[in-house]
Amino acid sequence: METEKTTKELLLQRALHLFAEKGYESVGVQELCTVCGVTKPTLYYYFTSKLGLFQAILDTEGAELHRTLSAACASYEGTDGEEFHATLSDLVSALYDFAAAHEDFFRLYYSLSANLSAVESQQAFVQCKNGIDRIYEVLFQDAAALFGNMRGFESVYAQLFQSTACYTVFQAVSGSLSLDADTIGRITHAFLWGAAS
Repeated sequence: METEKTTKELLLQRALHLFAEKGYESVGVQELCTVCGVTKPTLYYYFTSKLGLFQAILDTEGAELHRTLSAACASYEGTDGEEFHATLSDLVSALYDFAAAHEDFFRLYYSLSANLSAVESQQAFVQCKNGIDRIYEVLFQDAAALFGNMRGFESVYAQLFQSTACYTVFQAVSGSLSLDADTIGRITHAFLWGAAS
């Protein structure tokens, strides 16, 4: 039983790295099998198809990202602007911590988020993406009472902030930006100043 678990985990890990590096559509089943050191029947035994393997990655890694971001918002009560600013900073910090620990998945997530086409990977990705989007939307809906200019545009501001957070974290994990608490505070403050003014 331990061998089966190890083989399955190896498939998930190596496939995730390959998808993050080349993109889902650019990776063939034979290439997956070669890189993972398994036969096609072995891959099909565990995941039924390349898409099944991709979906398993989205389900496990996406659920972990969802838990991480939900936890960052859990204490928000909507009492004042400073609390909202702190929660936005917590979200960016949590996203950065997740990306540092799950770099391949974050790179894949970022790539898929930026390319919303009607290909097979996007059809599988939409459920994962919608769940993450909802975390940001609920937070901004809860904060709309504090910032009159956001009322009616909560989804727009949520998407803008999510894009800013993802881009910032992508730059940080790529080594182009040093991301510390002060930088995160400045980024969220600059975003809020625009949203609340």
